Amino acid sequence: MGGAHATDRLIETHMSRDAIERAGIFDYRRVQIQQCLSRFTIRRRAARDTMNPIRVFILTVQILNKLFIEDFETNLRRHNQ
Repeated sequence: MGGAHATDRLIETHMSRDAIERAGIFDYRRVQIQQCLSRFTIRRRAARDTMNPIRVFILTVQILNKLFIEDFETNLRRHNQ
């Protein structure tokens, strides 16, 4: 599995409408707007340098929420086996 493919899977999993709304941390419409702006400004270095850290932040928070809030009990049981 390549790095780009793995990143795409993380984004699809953790930044989907269902995942964003289930976590309740971010507003899906704002995340969607940020993602659109990120795609359209990819050629402009200054804009890209601003948008990518925001995208990484949202993705990171979503992943941490999944691991330590949503799936905490399941992960704890798996770890203690």
